[in-house]
Amino acid sequence: MLLDQIQSDLAAAQKAREQLKVDTLRFLLGAVFNLQIEKCPPGSGKTLEDADVLSVIAKQVKTHQESIEMFGRGGREDLVSREKAELAILKLYLPAQMDEE
Repeated sequence: MLLDQIQSDLAAAQKAREQLKVDTLRFLLGAVFNLQIEKCPPGSGKTLEDADVLSVIAKQVKTHQESIEMFGRGGREDLVSREKAELAILKLYLPAQMDEE
């Protein structure tokens, strides 16, 4: 399951002391757990599907893309580079996109 993969990648990033990846995955897991509480209340026995997790990732990707655009307009290249790095991490969990051909 995708959620399990993200959690194991977080543990690996913590062991490797990759702070940017740790921060990004923690933020992602926080959003996923918020959705889980909303859609699958505790005690209901329900769990999130991979499609739900992918929708959270897609929302975060869109937010990062908008942030990159806004920070670029504002001349904040330091924040643009951080957002791009976080975006690259998030895109690893999305399915491969088809070519334009």
